[in-house]
Amino acid sequence: MKKFRNSNIDILKAISAYLVCYSHFNNSVKVGYEYWLSLEGMIGYMLLAVSSMAVPLFLMINGYLVINKVYSYDEYVKKAIKIILITTVWCILYNIIFSCFFREGKKVSDILYAVYNGIYTGEYISIRNWFFYALSVCYLLSPLIKKVFESDNKNLIKYMFFLPAIYIWGNDLWQKIILLVGYQGRITEVFPRTNIFDAWDSFALLYYLFGGILYKYAWGEENRIKKLILAAVSLFIIWGYGILYVYKNKIFYNIVWGGVSKLLFVRSIRFIGGSVNQL
Repeated sequence: MKKFRNSNIDILKAISAYLVCYSHFNNSVKVGYEYWLSLEGMIGYMLLAVSSMAVPLFLMINGYLVINKVYSYDEYVKKAIKIILITTVWCILYNIIFSCFFREGKKVSDILYAVYNGIYTGEYISIRNWFFYALSVCYLLSPLIKKVFESDNKNLIKYMFFLPAIYIWGNDLWQKIILLVGYQGRITEVFPRTNIFDAWDSFALLYYLFGGILYKYAWGEENRIKKLILAAVSLFIIWGYGILYVYKNKIFYNIVWGGVSKLLFVRSIRFIGGSVNQL
């Protein structure tokens, strides 16, 4: 039987790759905050908001292609280990070179410490490889995720998605509000200490799950207009927040990193809350 390849996925991959490059190579922080409040700046800021889609799209594509595919547990583990090994080796080499050329300490101990920081804490440029480590964790969790998706109890999928969503997006949205109003108090998290999802890249799991949900419940072309409207609303919320933050705090707000963690908040909550029940 001839295998079917969805060309739309390839198009999304290409768009995501371009947006990743755009978001990493723009010189946004070198421009004064006044620029972003001008008409030209606001248009450019919207392009930055669009580029915040890049990483979520990659994670969703992986969830879309992997979660509902027939894989054995060993295959999931092998995929994760392969990514971890390749990324770790790259981090070691990169941080050795980075340390030798750009750090003052040239001793072997200094270089080894730089490598340790680069891999464990993400210091130096190797922080850009966080995506691969996060994706590996998603792969390691995939056998459990797949069991939930294969269950006849659709509420399990909701529970699996919304439980981390409340902790991850709840904290993120609260902190964004705190930043916007300029609150300087001690309470900065909704779920302190008890939050096992409290990591800056923990949202990766949500996008991975969302990709699997899209495959299972939204393969068709129905309601395309509604989906596009929800996507546009999500981008507008991120853009609007960034503009308000720049206006209020007189400083550039990195809308790419700030928008990644909550890009799909509006549409995912509405979509999952409704679509799963319709089956």
